[in-house]
Amino acid sequence: TLKAGQEIDGLAAAIDLFPTFAALADAKVPEGQVKGRSLLPLLENADAKWPDRFLFTHVGRWAKGSDPEESKFKNCAVRTQQYRLVNNKELYDIDADPFEKANVIGDHPEQVAAMRKAYDAWWAETVPLMVNEDAPNSPTRPFWVLFEQQKGLTGIPDWMPPEL
Repeated sequence: TLKAGQEIDGLAAAIDLFPTFAALADAKVPEGQVKGRSLLPLLENADAKWPDRFLFTHVGRWAKGSDPEESKFKNCAVRTQQYRLVNNKELYDIDADPFEKANVIGDHPEQVAAMRKAYDAWWAETVPLMVNEDAPNSPTRPFWVLFEQQKGLTGIPDWMPPEL
């Protein structure tokens, strides 16, 4: 039922896939647990109203034992439909410069301020979920253990090389 070959300009990300699949299945998504939004309105009508938003990326790593704040702006970006703020130092106008050649951070102070404010709020909410300095490493490889348990339960035979 979707039109073939249409181009859709709305800003989307991987976080939008689950809400989209849920909408396709007519399943309810628990409110507040999913940050993405269904892409169905855009898929059904490329000109549908699609409010702009901020999308955030961060490498999510820093040296063990170091302060996460020291890595707050390392390997990060804030994205809107038109702009991308990189490492809190570079701003690119994606509409005018899709290859991100010209840093225009000095030309758009209001946009930079809004993106920094949004990033600060996201960071404050997200960084506690990334910090696990005191979590011990697993003594086993849990997926390997689970696989070995499933082999016996489901009758998956041991792999045998093919006869040539």
